[in-house]
Amino acid sequence: MLEFIRDLFLMDGQGKYVWFVLLIFFIVICFNYYLPYRAIRKIKEENSQHTGE
Repeated sequence: MLEFIRDLFLMDGQGKYVWFVLLIFFIVICFNYYLPYRAIRKIKEENSQHTGE
């Protein structure tokens, strides 16, 4: 079992590149979800302030 996990992480010497690319991919995906969410929240706050006045 431990050998399988070690082989999964190392991937015949290519593991560090594969895992690095996956990390970058997930960071980009998180930004793609977070930035529009933040912009929509800001727009909603601005609209609620204008309707409250």
